[in-house]
Amino acid sequence: MEDYINNSSFNNNSHNDGYNKIPFGYAILLGAVLELVLVAAAILILSHMPKYVPIPQKPIMISLAAIPTPPKPIVKPKPKPTPPKPRPVVKPKPTPIPHPKPHVVKHVAQKVFKAVHVKNVPPSPAVHEIVPPSPRPTPVVEHGPINPSLIAMLTGEIRQKIKSSLVYPSAAKAMRMQGKVKVLFTYYNGAISKIKIIRASQFSLLNSGAIKTLELANYPMPPKKLRNRILQFSIWIRFKLHR
Repeated sequence: MEDYINNSSFNNNSHNDGYNKIPFGYAILLGAVLELVLVAAAILILSHMPKYVPIPQKPIMISLAAIPTPPKPIVKPKPKPTPPKPRPVVKPKPTPIPHPKPHVVKHVAQKVFKAVHVKNVPPSPAVHEIVPPSPRPTPVVEHGPINPSLIAMLTGEIRQKIKSSLVYPSAAKAMRMQGKVKVLFTYYNGAISKIKIIRASQFSLLNSGAIKTLELANYPMPPKKLRNRILQFSIWIRFKLHR
């Protein structure tokens, strides 16, 4: 009883707050409850944490390439040593035979002056100045419509001139060659140019004979209404043997 009273009197006289009023047994009980709460909270937190799931990794494909075996080196056959060339035989030079030097006698030519008589020289002919030929005048070419009847008449005359001047090669006659050649040429005021074969014969002798015939023929002058006009004609030249 005295101890309890003394303690109570001690507690009343102290200036501490109500902490010392809690009994010691309650403090132990309260600490145990707090510890249980902390343990339960830790278990609860650990139970709700996501489990560690390992992430599957893709397999790494490793390709092993076979290392090709190096080709065997090609051993070239050693060339056979060429035999040494024979040395040319050097012939000894003949010893020169000494010849006595000829004695040269120099003669001094004396200048001789002769009197030259100048005869009457005819005067030189007068030099005429060479004048270059004047250029040919450009041909006058007429244009405009052409009368077909005049062309037909001129074509008939040209055919007659070609027929009368026909050059039949003798070699072609001997080999009994026959055929026809179609030629094209340009006609201007009784002269032709630009001869061309447009249908050749199978014999080259007849083709050359047709061109020679055109070159040797004497062509007529055109009518007045066809003068100074460039005309083109295509005519068949026939090579036929008479029985």
